[in-house]
Amino acid sequence: MKKFRILSVLLVMISAIGFTSCETEPIDSALNNTGGTGNNSGPASFKVNFGGNTYTATNPQAMIMNSSITIAGMRGTSGESVNLVIPATTVGTYTNALMTYNTGSTTNLGQYANINPSQPQAPTGSVKITNIDTVNKKISGTFSFTGYWSEASANLPSLAFTDGTFTNIPYTGTVGPTPEVPVQQYSAKIDGTTIDYSDDITVASSGGFMVILGLTDAPDSMNIRIKQTLTPGTYPITTGFMDDVTAQFSNPSDSFEATSGTLTIISKANGWIKGTFSFVTGADGVGVHQVTDGTFNVEY
Repeated sequence: MKKFRILSVLLVMISAIGFTSCETEPIDSALNNTGGTGNNSGPASFKVNFGGNTYTATNPQAMIMNSSITIAGMRGTSGESVNLVIPATTVGTYTNALMTYNTGSTTNLGQYANINPSQPQAPTGSVKITNIDTVNKKISGTFSFTGYWSEASANLPSLAFTDGTFTNIPYTGTVGPTPEVPVQQYSAKIDGTTIDYSDDITVASSGGFMVILGLTDAPDSMNIRIKQTLTPGTYPITTGFMDDVTAQFSNPSDSFEATSGTLTIISKANGWIKGTFSFVTGADGVGVHQVTDGTFNVEY
């Protein structure tokens, strides 16, 4: 929470000065994410729904610096603002953005933020940057989040911020190069034979778990079930239905459940999860198979 508070206060300070004190470098048009195309001819607009009303900023601004995008949707002159800090400078969907709503009150200095006090390491909501026009220096996208009041002692309910949009927001700063688009991948060796499930991958969420299912034409299938709260690290694959990780595979003749193994989450960010796995099925010589060199990189 300390890190979050510091970032929030910094964001408010940046918003209050209107980004006028920052020196920025000229933008290289070769780094244009959109080639200057898209719906960039209209006026700047920043809106979001919460509390039964639509918040419309009167002075939306953006700044790109230090590998981050900061967007402030300011309304009036009291300091009221909805703020977004995205730790990236390219188009894409980001689930690790910092989002706040500052009421502008001079008597109550708290704010709503997308950090649940009970899960401070898991920000709520997401920001989708749909267009960065480096020719006209405008940025557009959407966002939503659940806000929690910064002072827990106030015991205020959370507040849903929905249908957020920012369109043609003028920005200053330098845009980084467009990253490579991730490609979904899912494969494993079963008793030494590599089977690639990448052509037919389904990722579903239910009951607090993420299920990664891969199919082939044979048909063969690989099914890994991961508790959604897991972060990067190594976890045992076990047989309990509510355990952190379970797995099974099938071939045209039968299906086989993992009896032991390990799964490593290498990364989990921006709607993608990447990892490796291996496991054993069967026992006492019955249904025994070795699953090795398992890898996955999927969007969820």
